[in-house]
Amino acid sequence: WLVKPATTPTRRRYHTFEMNIRLSIIILIFSIVSCAETTTSENVTVLLNQSGSEWFRYGEMKMWKPNQADINIAENTIPKVIEDNKTDYDVKEIYQNIDDYYFQLVPYLDKNNRKIIYVNSLCKSFVENPIPNSETKEQKTEIEWKSHLFNVDDGYNCFWQVQLDIEKETYFDFSVNGI
Repeated sequence: WLVKPATTPTRRRYHTFEMNIRLSIIILIFSIVSCAETTTSENVTVLLNQSGSEWFRYGEMKMWKPNQADINIAENTIPKVIEDNKTDYDVKEIYQNIDDYYFQLVPYLDKNNRKIIYVNSLCKSFVENPIPNSETKEQKTEIEWKSHLFNVDDGYNCFWQVQLDIEKETYFDFSVNGI
């Protein structure tokens, strides 16, 4: 014997209320998860899955996803690198124009499982005024710096790199491209 529950206006209101509560909980959870995404400054991007890329100079490395605190450490350490090296001939202009650079952050674990972020710096003129494609002669308005790691030969102080040890909050292997 099956007894079908009576569908009264009160029961329907309760059912609607229950569905609204469930929907609200789902929206709340989605909002919390969305807010957990890491954010960067406008001129900073995090490039994940660059290991094995022909442009990633450290070859096959295990990658990791930085959290907001890691991104903050990187963004705060980059100016310190330039400040510490501003007396070097090729760094003086970088120091004077640090706000005119774009930064690609590539997080990887080194052979000792230390969290390292490789920082690839691109000057504003390169990003905003790219050279036309030599094969197609296509002129882009801006390079795809937020999705593709760039490894540029020469270019002087338009391009420089450094590695950040996130746990120690230190840097190493700072280099400026040649002329």
